[in-house]
Amino acid sequence: MRTKIIKIGNSRGVRLPKAFINDFNLKEEVELERFPDFIAIKPVISSRKDWDDAFAKSTTAPDSDELTKDFDITNEFDKNEWEW
Repeated sequence: MRTKIIKIGNSRGVRLPKAFINDFNLKEEVELERFPDFIAIKPVISSRKDWDDAFAKSTTAPDSDELTKDFDITNEFDKNEWEW
């Protein structure tokens, strides 16, 4: 597909067809990557995707010990010096 470069203030840009925006799930922000022969436009994927759901599940656990039962999270201070 060909498109024209348009003036946007002091810059220039291209308009993306709605189908491209929908097909690639583009939101308010995109990532541009420069290669020797082309420019890639990619959706921004949050590294914290689904954290809200995971946090909500962790705070509604019936017992906090259930969350850490498979991990030894004590240290030498806890074992030897701390008085319960």
